[in-house]
Amino acid sequence: MRASWQVAIGILAALAAAPAPEPPIVAETGPPRFDDLVTTTPLRLWPRERYERETAGYALQVPIERDPALGAADARYGTIPGDPATMVTFVVRFDGDVPVSLIADANRNGDLRDDAVHGFGAHEAGGRAAFELAQPWTPLQLVSDPRLGEQRDRLAYLAYRPAREGTVEVGGRAVRFAVAGSFGVYGAEHDPVYFDANGDGAVDRSLASTEAYFPGEPVHLAGRAFAFEVASDGGRLTLVPLEAPVPERPSLAVGTTAPDFAYLGMDGSQGRLSDHRGRTVLLYFWSTTCGPCRADTPGLLDAWARHHESGFDILAVARDERPEHVRAYVEHHGMEWTQVPDGRDGPVSELYRVRGTPTSFLVGPDGTIVARELRGEGIAATLDATLECAVD
Repeated sequence: MRASWQVAIGILAALAAAPAPEPPIVAETGPPRFDDLVTTTPLRLWPRERYERETAGYALQVPIERDPALGAADARYGTIPGDPATMVTFVVRFDGDVPVSLIADANRNGDLRDDAVHGFGAHEAGGRAAFELAQPWTPLQLVSDPRLGEQRDRLAYLAYRPAREGTVEVGGRAVRFAVAGSFGVYGAEHDPVYFDANGDGAVDRSLASTEAYFPGEPVHLAGRAFAFEVASDGGRLTLVPLEAPVPERPSLAVGTTAPDFAYLGMDGSQGRLSDHRGRTVLLYFWSTTCGPCRADTPGLLDAWARHHESGFDILAVARDERPEHVRAYVEHHGMEWTQVPDGRDGPVSELYRVRGTPTSFLVGPDGTIVARELRGEGIAATLDATLECAVD
């Protein structure tokens, strides 16, 4: 019994001597910024009676029962598109042909009296009213644009992907960051957090950004590895210090070494990316269901025909779930380069942090990344400069 007590006392002493885990670091964000345009959609506007007839089939749409503009001849009604369960009715008041104000039933209670009135500010295309919806918090602008036709008949709906920015103190260093959201909800698996990891004072939110980190990825800041969490409204970022060492991820920035990997081609060929040293390689992630990828096919064929003999290869990483679709497409178009089947989230896509297609990396003869996100005719044009080939 005495020995058991001694063991227990020893364990308690060891626990007491162990350093306490570092507390999380919490940083607040600023208001949403709407500078990442996702889609532009024309909207039709109608007088009240016509609008009710046109939308009678939308069973989940909330009818407007209390309307300060009811009966006004200068009022036009429309619906913000989206999921049927979250469509929102709005009314625009006009002064002649000029839109003056807008009210949207953002809380979907059928009462426009408790919703904010938004004015149309002047700009080069006419006027705009910007606001956020309560559900699903869609940041958008409704734009009156003379190029769309009669003002009382149309507006343009501009939906933005919002981002909220902030600064977090890590190891005595102030690190800027931005959290991205979709329809006002943040922290989903497809919504990144951008960290100013290189310390240049700016947050790169571009398509080819190397500063994007997705939920589940550790981020290295000030020599430490952290997990991170984002509040669902995007108002708060939490960094959780990781005790176990975590290797830093490949940079993927232009000028850095492209991560090496082994592959088994669809034709049975085996190799590694590093086997192509001495040649320029386009690493091209694609799928047959991707429209922009199909649009790139002529440019890829042109680049292959013009430069393959002078030191250019393509490693196409196919992210299709059904390889037979890739084979059929490749045979139909006469694509002679290596096709590497990888599925939607295969190891090569994971290594290069591919979130969508097409994604491309141009790797130079020394194995460094010399360009990213080449598209269409730009592929051959970039190769002309990279390989110093004369343009035909």
